Amino acid sequence: EHQHQQDSTTKGSATNKPVCTVELLDAAADVFPTFLDHVYNVIEHPAEITTHNAVPLRHLARFLAAESLFNEVNAFMQEDLKADTAPIYAAMATTLGETSILAAAMVVCSDTFEMLDDMKLATVLPGVFQEIALKSNCDSIILSNK
Repeated sequence: EHQHQQDSTTKGSATNKPVCTVELLDAAADVFPTFLDHVYNVIEHPAEITTHNAVPLRHLARFLAAESLFNEVNAFMQEDLKADTAPIYAAMATTLGETSILAAAMVVCSDTFEMLDDMKLATVLPGVFQEIALKSNCDSIILSNK
């Protein structure tokens, strides 16, 4: 859950400026240095977007209104969202409450269910897995092997 609050206390500051506190989930906090690199050094250090950091980076970009990074991550995800990456996107989107990414990843997962890597699929929450399995057109033998 995100919290953004203005604190009028200054905790040792001589300037009496408000303090801003942002609390992030671990997944988003882990990519915060990459987010800052993009915001402050976009030309010298473009964001290093990967399958594993795309959802948290997009989450931060949306939350902190970094439109260029948001668009850059969206473009990356449109190219990267495939059978081998969809379970990763689904798991991370679930963690961060990114419903549109989760929906897109679930479509890819259900459409390519037979090809999904079992270890990656195991990272998806049981309820999400159940929804993916129900939407797939796989027979019971394939489902029982997953």
